[in-house]
Amino acid sequence: MEILEKAKELGILIANSDTMRNLKKMELMVYEDEKAKRLIDEHKAVSFELMKGLKANLSKEDIEDLRASLMEKQRELNEYNVTRCFLESKKEFDALVKDVNNVMTYEITGKHACDGHNCSSCGSCGGH
Repeated sequence: MEILEKAKELGILIANSDTMRNLKKMELMVYEDEKAKRLIDEHKAVSFELMKGLKANLSKEDIEDLRASLMEKQRELNEYNVTRCFLESKKEFDALVKDVNNVMTYEITGKHACDGHNCSSCGSCGGH
């Protein structure tokens, strides 16, 4: 089927893109760096605790403490060069995939995909 062949071509183009190569390079740097792995693991752990706390209806004070902890872990990730570069490359890759999806959505529906910023004007998501 022609559609699946085009999808395969698109996948190959994305896999061979500079953006993907850079992400893979940054992932390897994180994998080889103990501090980077520790920082990411700590961030994930605090994020998980916050999600758990929200579901368990922890007190507002406890939730705020967890949010402050998460912000501190994010600051640490952003200050360490290896994790900062990884996060930047992941952001670039995610933006590429989102752009590809938006182009496909437009071509399929004739409408631009919701970007999450102009909800009152797009109407796709009910204006959240």
